[in-house]
Amino acid sequence: MNHLYSPCDQTIYVVPSILPSRLNCLQRDTPCFDSPSYSSFAVDSGGSRPIRGSDNSIYEPDDASLPVASYYVTDSTRWGVSNIGRFMDPSNGSYIIYTSRQFTNTLDSELFQTARMSPSSLRYFGIGLKNGMYSVVLQFAEIFFPDDETWKSVGKRIFNIYIQ
Repeated sequence: MNHLYSPCDQTIYVVPSILPSRLNCLQRDTPCFDSPSYSSFAVDSGGSRPIRGSDNSIYEPDDASLPVASYYVTDSTRWGVSNIGRFMDPSNGSYIIYTSRQFTNTLDSELFQTARMSPSSLRYFGIGLKNGMYSVVLQFAEIFFPDDETWKSVGKRIFNIYIQ
């Protein structure tokens, strides 16, 4: 609900919030009546096709075009992603980067060959997840900066991860 206050007549007007299509389940304490319930989801950030991981999870592709301040919800309504911010000069305009590098110490090297970039905020969210205890696995690989000990090489990253 949005509350609007009019100082002229000192009245508070209550206006129901209307969420964009397929995001009606994201309000606090609002069950997803029309959506199936899930107990997991897996995303291949920047990927273009589903991939079965070594853990038998199906990693859904995340290659939708996300312009400045936008969101995308999958057709399965299982998860979504939002992006805020704009690069001054995106290399390909899609905010997705690719590498042909093969990563070691993983059975799923293909999952680390694409990534979605965001200059400010990139959020993934599960939709219709059942209440319960979850194990969360986050996997990262640096594919944008080289690891060559020059001024352009790999630096430190800070991640703010919150789960509610």
